[in-house]
Amino acid sequence: MEVAGGRAALDSLKAEAARLREENEVLEKQGKQLEKEVQQMKAQGAQAQAREMTGERERDVWVIELGPYESKVYLEKMEGLDQRSLRSVTDEICRTNPRSLALLWNPSGQVVAASGAQIKGFFPATQLLKIANQVAGGSGGGRDELAQGGIEDVSKMEKEKIKQLIRSYAGPRK
Repeated sequence: MEVAGGRAALDSLKAEAARLREENEVLEKQGKQLEKEVQQMKAQGAQAQAREMTGERERDVWVIELGPYESKVYLEKMEGLDQRSLRSVTDEICRTNPRSLALLWNPSGQVVAASGAQIKGFFPATQLLKIANQVAGGSGGGRDELAQGGIEDVSKMEKEKIKQLIRSYAGPRK
């Protein structure tokens, strides 16, 4: 009788373990779906912020000559965005205006620099990131159209200092 009771208990435990595994799989799938939805919402928010920056807030944009182009430069500390979202915003800015430069950072020191398709040869994103690192310390890397990294002291990210260094790299205005 003890053997039969032990087998029943073992079978019950095995059934419970199988049920818990199935429940865990369902919860993992739901978690992955929710993560995906959160990332989509972040991307949509980043796109909306980029549209706001390139539209309504146009007055905050600085214009400089780069090569044969008059280019828009976006320099902004972005609250509440992680590095992926910063990248989405810079991508949208440069997609919308291929003659633009964007240098965006967040309070935790993540930074993304982008150079539009038409000006990346005149002012690569890597140079823009080097300027941020020169102003506030840090490191990073990338390509002509996109660079990302970290800055050591966000409080030193002064727009006027950054503009001065951009001007010195770009050369005198004509």
